[in-house]
Amino acid sequence: MLNLAMTTEPVLLDEEVEELCRVRNTVNTAVRNLATIIRQRQYHDVKDTELWEVVKT
Repeated sequence: MLNLAMTTEPVLLDEEVEELCRVRNTVNTAVRNLATIIRQRQYHDVKDTELWEVVKT
């Protein structure tokens, strides 16, 4: 373990790697969903201002 602490390479804990994989999967799912909506031209007006605030951040 001491050797890992002494390297200049970034080291991730197992929990961090698992969390990154979950985030990657979530992002991939969202992008696939958006691509499907765009491909199928399923556009809808969104009048929910709270949603727009979330999207902006």
